[in-house]
Amino acid sequence: MIGMYEIIEVSFMVSGHIKFLPDGYFGNIKALFQKTRVNTVDDVEKLYYDFELFLKPHFQNLPGIQKYQHFWFKRSKPGKIFTQKEAKGEFQCFDILKNKHFNIWAPIAIFSSKPLLLARQKYLYKNI
Repeated sequence: MIGMYEIIEVSFMVSGHIKFLPDGYFGNIKALFQKTRVNTVDDVEKLYYDFELFLKPHFQNLPGIQKYQHFWFKRSKPGKIFTQKEAKGEFQCFDILKNKHFNIWAPIAIFSSKPLLLARQKYLYKNI
């Protein structure tokens, strides 16, 4: 949101097409990345950020998000998300910004954090 990159591309595996034991853990990792700021392995252990609390007032949900595999965010098109249902498919564009006066160039404030509970640390150690 602060214009560091021209394009950000995010792609997910097609669900149900590959049956390999480690693939079962990708869902756990994906859920963890959705809720945690991770730069190093130690970050997984130390910090938890609630990005939904920050994003929800400013952005709409993407309808039918689970049917898309590829997502592009372009600096030249703030508030818009470009999606593909399959590789080499056509892109669809959605405007997900709720408030057109929202300053997308403003720096993101530091999120409050809380340490992981011991039970959660043990779960992560065992399962990731």
